[in-house]
Amino acid sequence: MKADTSQKFVAAHALFESPELAKLRTDYLSTTAVPNELVSSFSFAPTSADGLGVYYGVMPEHIVVTVSSWGDQARADAFAQAVQENLIGLANWVEKFTKLDCKATKDDNLGRNRQHGRCRY
Repeated sequence: MKADTSQKFVAAHALFESPELAKLRTDYLSTTAVPNELVSSFSFAPTSADGLGVYYGVMPEHIVVTVSSWGDQARADAFAQAVQENLIGLANWVEKFTKLDCKATKDDNLGRNRQHGRCRY
């Protein structure tokens, strides 16, 4: 019984010391949000050497995003650029979606309103 327990501890030790688990435990993105009109921007260091620190503040009229890194500024810049492009794409989609001209709704047989017909852009 004791030998069996020892083998389990050896196996567990190997798992917890493995590079694969170390990679899974690394916080690549450290994020925080302090959305407030008094805070125009905010930054903090990433929690891992290869990671990124990402601040985001979602305000009624705008979104603030700040990205920091320990050394690879090009990677932080590329990440910030990708976030910006995707937020613009999302804003365009929402704007397009809110301008839909859809036909009226009608009740289904369960008394719930269901939209029917096509929506035009």
